[in-house]
Amino acid sequence: MSRPEELHEWISFTDPDAEQTWMIDSTFMLSNWSCIYGSGCKGVLDDDATKLQQGCCSYGAHFIDKKDLASV
Repeated sequence: MSRPEELHEWISFTDPDAEQTWMIDSTFMLSNWSCIYGSGCKGVLDDDATKLQQGCCSYGAHFIDKKDLASV
C-alpha cells in the first residue's frame, strides 16, 4: 500500500515566556470537523470519563516513537 501524500499545512510560533515552540495543524483547524467537548464528549479512555472534563485530551500531546519525535 502506498503512503498518502502529506496535504497538511502547519503554522509554528515561539512562546518566549514558556521557551517553547507550538506547531499547529492549520489544515485540521480550518476543516469542518467540530469538537463536542463540553457537549456530551465521553473522552477517549476505556470507560466514560465525562466527569474528568478532559475530552480527547486525557493523554495530551505525545509522540508514538523515536521516529515520530525526530520528525518534529
